[in-house]
Amino acid sequence: MRRNQSLQQVLNLIRKKSPIGQAEISRALGISLPMVMQGVRRLRDYGWIREAGKGQSTGGKPPVLLEFASDAYYSVGVELDPERILVVLMDGKGELSRQEAACLFTRGPVPTLERLRRLITQVLNKVSFDPGKLLGIGVAAPGWFDPVSQRLIHAPLFGWRDVDFLTPLGQWFQTHVCVGNHIRATACGEKIFGAAREAHTYLCVHLGWGIGGALVLADRLYTGESGSAGELGHSLAVPGGPLCNCGKRGCLEAVASEQAILRDAREKLADGQPSSLGKPGGGTVGELSLRKILTAAAQGDPLAKDLLENAQDRLGAAIADAINLLDPELVILDGSLVRNRFFPVGLRQAIDRHRLPLAGTKTRITLSQLGADAPAIGAAAMVMKQVLEEDFQGWQSGLSLEKQASQPASLARH
Repeated sequence: MRRNQSLQQVLNLIRKKSPIGQAEISRALGISLPMVMQGVRRLRDYGWIREAGKGQSTGGKPPVLLEFASDAYYSVGVELDPERILVVLMDGKGELSRQEAACLFTRGPVPTLERLRRLITQVLNKVSFDPGKLLGIGVAAPGWFDPVSQRLIHAPLFGWRDVDFLTPLGQWFQTHVCVGNHIRATACGEKIFGAAREAHTYLCVHLGWGIGGALVLADRLYTGESGSAGELGHSLAVPGGPLCNCGKRGCLEAVASEQAILRDAREKLADGQPSSLGKPGGGTVGELSLRKILTAAAQGDPLAKDLLENAQDRLGAAIADAINLLDPELVILDGSLVRNRFFPVGLRQAIDRHRLPLAGTKTRITLSQLGADAPAIGAAAMVMKQVLEEDFQGWQSGLSLEKQASQPASLARH
């Protein structure tokens, strides 16, 4: 049995395999039947699961089958992005309703929070459900958060420092609130709803306007001693390179993100480099966008292809370094750069070029299953995960005692 076996894994198995009996759960997870029965009682008491009839008898009493109660609880997930605020309402199976609006981050945190308050209210009013079943609100945003107070310490893309989401949202909606980095939220969402359901050690990499990473080791999000682990976007890619939003030079985000590709495209077009994206003599045709660059590259435009290949090579080298160092089961790619057919192909080739021949031979690389709403879905999943962890600590302690009891006395004493 894995040392970090948790009740959440029991719940995940019931969610995936419903209807399922307790003996099958015991065999699948390697937990003794008495411990499974105790865990099932707790899950039933909290309303996460319910009986779903009887299974076929193999000689004794027919087993009681269990199913996941997807309508038992709800949670709200929020993504704060430089371009939008997205709010989703989730039940145990997925998204029920959503509300989206332009982000007012340039006006500061207070107007943004007020707009967020209205959007959350609209989402909650869209669906008829018991308010007592609302677990809480999760907020995901790019930036660094204090692991204790959950205050936003610094969001370079917004230009914000020391922002408290927890207090006003908790007061307005009288519910549990948790906040965190948008890529870490995505990693949580992928575990519950997406590509990482079967993985225990994986890396989520966000490739969009900004770049970042989140690392899960043995089913636990690894944040490091100071809470800054996973900052792939601020690893050095080009010494002395362009100025990054963080204040340093040559970060991966400054040379290979969506904003970096657009910046380089404008500079090259202004210098008069020939391209279907530009005008004769310099400048762009209409408003430049990532979509236009991707389309031009697919049509063979030399400048567009060069811009994307440079970004692919730098990103591929960084991700290959992470694979060489960590050898994870899974790497999940998310963000605007990989939500198309063109970019992921060249990126995978770049990863293979830079990866050590014997490193990551069992590492799978896949795209996020959550799409453009991944951070918001992840924020809602973050609430579910926190509630489970807080409510079921006693059951996890019981698993630890069971493991100690199953060891030889000479090992249990040490």
